[in-house]
Amino acid sequence: MAGIRNLVVATDCSETSDRALRYADRIASRSGATVVAVYGAPFSTSTVEGIGVAAAFTSRDDCEQMMLPVRHCIEESLGRMLSPATARAIVVADQTPSEAIVSAAEERNADLIVMGTRERSRIARAILGSVTLSVLAGSDRPVLIVRERGCDREIRHIVCPFKKTPQSIAATRLAKELADISGADLRLLHVMDGHPVAPEIAALAGGNVSIEELHLEPDPGPQITNFTKRMDLIVLPSPTRRFADPSVVGTPSWQVVRTAECPVLTVMARRHT
Repeated sequence: MAGIRNLVVATDCSETSDRALRYADRIASRSGATVVAVYGAPFSTSTVEGIGVAAAFTSRDDCEQMMLPVRHCIEESLGRMLSPATARAIVVADQTPSEAIVSAAEERNADLIVMGTRERSRIARAILGSVTLSVLAGSDRPVLIVRERGCDREIRHIVCPFKKTPQSIAATRLAKELADISGADLRLLHVMDGHPVAPEIAALAGGNVSIEELHLEPDPGPQITNFTKRMDLIVLPSPTRRFADPSVVGTPSWQVVRTAECPVLTVMARRHT
């Protein structure tokens, strides 16, 4: 990566999105990145469908008026959650929340999408929320999921399990960049599956980066949970955005998110690379 420049943060003026903004600010303040707060709602759907062209233009004006209170609310959230020196931008879109986030991430060439989630039930959709799941399915950008647990800790210890895959190469590079800008140590855990460490990953070793072997037990969940108790961020290579599919550590990604004691960053290999 050529530096972390743009962070798209899902925003709805809630405590959950404030948490995501606060976490994004930690990264932005160290990398010089811009925080782009995105709010999406289909403001015009109920007023434009089935009416004439002239009325549609009036509805657009009404739509812009409806967006003003939202914009003011987001401005207040940014004022509270971001450091004064952090560059910021606001996007209020006449789209569903997930469409707005994915579109803004593409238009801004986002290096990270940051999303807060609530502590609720153990069902994947309840944990992650339909918007988060839609963004994960609709974008191949790295998605950082910030839950209540561990969200206020400084980033000092990062762990990234990996195999010899394109997703793992992308994930370990991003993990290394986050470790460097945060002054954190990075533990790269080689999931032992009979394949050697990719040269691109082996080259990262040294300094603040260690490479260790990870021999998975039949149920890797407890192992991952144990690692995350001592970590501030887990970076998880993801072959797909279907959170029910096995992750690089063998257990579904949503289970890692559910059991992790810290935020989780999922990384795919970008389609255009």
